Amino acid sequence: KGPKVYGYIQFHVLNQPIDTNGDGEVNEGRFRVHRARVSFEGRVNRYVTYEMDIDPRSPDISGVMRDAFFDIEYRKNHVLRLGQQKTKFGYENQVSSSRLYMVNRAEMADEVARGVTLRDLGVSLLGKWKLGEDSRFEYALSVVNGAGANVQRDNNKKKSLWGRVGLRGKRGDTKWRLGLSAAKADRQEPDEPPSEYMEFKSYGTDFLIDHKRLAVNGEFALSPREQGGEKETMHAYYLTLIGKTSKPFGPMARFDTINTDEYRRWTVGAYYGLPND
Repeated sequence: KGPKVYGYIQFHVLNQPIDTNGDGEVNEGRFRVHRARVSFEGRVNRYVTYEMDIDPRSPDISGVMRDAFFDIEYRKNHVLRLGQQKTKFGYENQVSSSRLYMVNRAEMADEVARGVTLRDLGVSLLGKWKLGEDSRFEYALSVVNGAGANVQRDNNKKKSLWGRVGLRGKRGDTKWRLGLSAAKADRQEPDEPPSEYMEFKSYGTDFLIDHKRLAVNGEFALSPREQGGEKETMHAYYLTLIGKTSKPFGPMARFDTINTDEYRRWTVGAYYGLPND
């Protein structure tokens, strides 16, 4: 059956950059296509579905193909996923950018909550159990190459492990979710020398409280890592506040940081259009 075809386009406009760190320098203004996604979904039979996403505006050929996987529902609400997919860690990385209030994810999504790229080749187990009338337990576990998306040959014999378990529910007008994530992985950028090879672990927690007038979500993660014989521990977190009104627009704000003194950023603005529209 299918395939169903859909997609979206995002433009990025930055006309008057400002000096945000006091060094007297600003980036150039720009106007570009930020994302241009085309997605295909289909069903092979009652047990097997597939999905493939491409981004033809990617500046690098290795970023054109995004998701490309089969889902095998071997039991109701439990799926075996095979192929190129997002590694399972945290909240924001698992949600499509078209379904977030913020256009860009927090910095920790790139630096602590993934490997070389957000997507990798491997296998995952995904599922959920109903705990009561308005709550459920969910899990997502992945074993992937660790070399990143669209890499035809793995760069070493080690595999990367990613996983998240959590609870979610609803009470009255309020939806909530709480999760714990962990990873044991390595990272070798394609164009960097072997000395830049890095092994790391990541541990994180995420939460979301979604009320009809206010949504609050955040994540915190620790990541001990070793590179070239040197060890360090990165820590990062963000907190997002979304004000809701009776109209499809409202205010929003976020603070995110990595290792506190090295990187801190405020994002303040407004949204128009709800994530599920």
